[in-house]
Amino acid sequence: MLLFLDIQLLFLDIQLTLKRVLIISYYILSHFRESDVISIHVPFSLSTEKLIDARELGWMKRDMILVNTWRGAVLDEVALIQCLKERKIVCAGLDVFAQEPLDKNNSLKELDNAILASHTAALTQECVIRLAVEAV
Repeated sequence: MLLFLDIQLLFLDIQLTLKRVLIISYYILSHFRESDVISIHVPFSLSTEKLIDARELGWMKRDMILVNTWRGAVLDEVALIQCLKERKIVCAGLDVFAQEPLDKNNSLKELDNAILASHTAALTQECVIRLAVEAV
């Protein structure tokens, strides 16, 4: 489906176990250095808190776009803000944040390369109706 756009789709399913940490680290590093867009889809737990921090952000290409629509706390927001201010990546698209709702004084709101939205996919009329029907 993406062939006409000349897109190579890479994905990585991370299961964080001690046996796989070195292998996973290698693949994460290579994906971060090669990817034009990275979309984070990781559940939050103590082992995934700030999974993407200054080190991983430093591995990313300058023209890379980072998307996080899963859990805000898996991304080190302070490190991301610094990365965006210094233009180390081109853009970040976020609808989840370390603190929700997003504080009105959050530095992300001042950045022209941060696209921010509310995490409201489950609040569409269609979704609310389906949830109500399935609950009965």
